[in-house]
Amino acid sequence: MEGLIAEFLTFLKVEKGYSNETLRAYQADLEDFLHFLWKRKDPVDDLFENLTPGVLRNYLLALKEKGFKGSTMARRVSALRSFFKYLWQRGIKIDQKLLTLRYHGVKGPFPEVPTEEEMASFLSSQEAKDFLRTRNKAIYELLYASGLRASEICSLLLENLNLELKIVKVRGKGNKERIVPFGRKAKEALEVYLEVRKNFLIKLNKNSPFLFLNCKGGSLTTRGLRFLLARESQSFGKRLHPHLFRHAFATHLLNAGCDLRSIQEMLGHANLSTTEKYLTLSYERLLQVYLQAHPRAQKEV
Repeated sequence: MEGLIAEFLTFLKVEKGYSNETLRAYQADLEDFLHFLWKRKDPVDDLFENLTPGVLRNYLLALKEKGFKGSTMARRVSALRSFFKYLWQRGIKIDQKLLTLRYHGVKGPFPEVPTEEEMASFLSSQEAKDFLRTRNKAIYELLYASGLRASEICSLLLENLNLELKIVKVRGKGNKERIVPFGRKAKEALEVYLEVRKNFLIKLNKNSPFLFLNCKGGSLTTRGLRFLLARESQSFGKRLHPHLFRHAFATHLLNAGCDLRSIQEMLGHANLSTTEKYLTLSYERLLQVYLQAHPRAQKEV
């Protein structure tokens, strides 16, 4: 099975265009499941024939007992379902019920999204004093203005950016391309950064097609981006990470009246149901405000 896992990951990278980050997560998930099967001491020759929904239920139960979050378990089921579909397409006989696996457990709470005022305060506090801080300000402005994923913003090329039209061309999950607009503040931060970036590369005597660079002139990594935001968390007052900007982008657009379909397209969600979680979040916030403010909605004392 280890060889099939390696082939499957290559298929996801070459044919589906999955990011390295997703591939690493899928590999870890599949190897953990394989370790679970080995511990069961199932005969290797009959491994696929012994795979049943019952085995999967036992696996999920073991994860739950270890304290895994619902979101992690859902991702593992997704990885396994994709793997089983790949096996089926390869002509390997497995239980067809495994091809429609779903995790119906309760996922963890949706992260608390910063308010418009909190985001404005954070972005205004960023000072473009040197190359790194100028770059950081441009990244944070673009993250909030576009809702890009960490992998998407780190893989952006100079040619993907059109400052005049204020749009960026993004290659997202499944190697799908989309166009995302951004606003005036992000444009201004990017204009300043591009000038500093040019002088920075001249000083290093280097060139790079990537938009956002590290201190050595190479492309910024998702790990590096997460480190930057983690460092900002203390002054911000809550944990910062790239996906929080994505949540804020979608939620604030929805609060301002943007339609769900447009948000879905900008986020690059394949299914509208993925985007609808922001509708629930927005509704809960509105309900809270209503219960606090409406004179006939107050609880009896």
